[in-house]
Amino acid sequence: MRLLHCIFSFNVGGAETMLIDIINQQVQIHEVGLCIINNAYDINLINKINKKCKVILLNRKESSKNLWNVVKLNKIIYSFHPNIIHCHNSHIIKYIFLHKFYKTFLTVHDTRLPLICAKYYDHIIAISQAVKDDLCKHNIKNVSIVHNGIETHKILHKNSSSLDKIQCKIVQVSRLEHLKKGQHFLIEALNLLVKEKKTIPIKISIDFIGIGSSETYLKKLMSKYNLNDSIHFLGLKDREYIYSHLKNYDMLVQPSLNEGFGLTVAEGMVAGIPVLVSDIEGPMEVIESGKYGFTFECGNVFSLAQQIKYIIEHPNEANNIAIQAQKFATRNYDISNMVENYDQIYIL
Repeated sequence: MRLLHCIFSFNVGGAETMLIDIINQQVQIHEVGLCIINNAYDINLINKINKKCKVILLNRKESSKNLWNVVKLNKIIYSFHPNIIHCHNSHIIKYIFLHKFYKTFLTVHDTRLPLICAKYYDHIIAISQAVKDDLCKHNIKNVSIVHNGIETHKILHKNSSSLDKIQCKIVQVSRLEHLKKGQHFLIEALNLLVKEKKTIPIKISIDFIGIGSSETYLKKLMSKYNLNDSIHFLGLKDREYIYSHLKNYDMLVQPSLNEGFGLTVAEGMVAGIPVLVSDIEGPMEVIESGKYGFTFECGNVFSLAQQIKYIIEHPNEANNIAIQAQKFATRNYDISNMVENYDQIYIL
């Protein structure tokens, strides 16, 4: 089978890094190509793709309306002669002249995305039930669910049997976009907990891993509450760093306002640390509605603070849930499961 993945940009992000894993698995049994349409890509990410994959850089200027780019894209597709065209943005298909002569697939990576072109694909792959439900609201059919996957064997496991009794180190991994990812709620919750230091005798710290447009705002919020000694912005870190350091934390918190899945939640589970997520559809699906993690009311700072406090005060319960979550995530969210499910959908 000849598979051609098409994506607009290829900078550091969950969808891009996961696509690397998918391609590196698929090249073992298929002929695979990757077409990056825009001139927005990270060469370090590209270098992580197996050399068996043909990487094609169209180098279109973002938002360009130059028709020559469309012609070049179609020449690339014709030259590669794929059986399957797998897109990772719904708008790509409108630039493919003869898309009806190929089997076309679209992976939808989040809720609330513009999906005006989704109806032109032969099949849609939703990364979660939450995403599928969102698609159904737009009357989009032919949808299958394939959960995101990770290379679980690369994530180092936490060794300690319970939370540190001297300090609690919290990690949050995502783009710094507080209106979507909700990092400001976590800062405000820490402020509430610091005020309760008489009832919580251990030091609580937060490491934010990621970059984004909200970094200045979040740092100002941190300073406003005098939390500079307790909060650290570590910037952008590659996956190898994250996979080797998750085990050093006592808790992963994902306070998102909307989230299609929550890959970092699954990674925290595999590392064996307790995870705490807002009670929205995607992350709740990852932790099986609270069976394999803790939840708080989305957007409720007091609820978030109380749940952090609960996890700290109940280390044995948190550890037991984390152990079960590790087994569940390793079994269900490994990248091999995702690739196998893709193959089954391709031949439908």
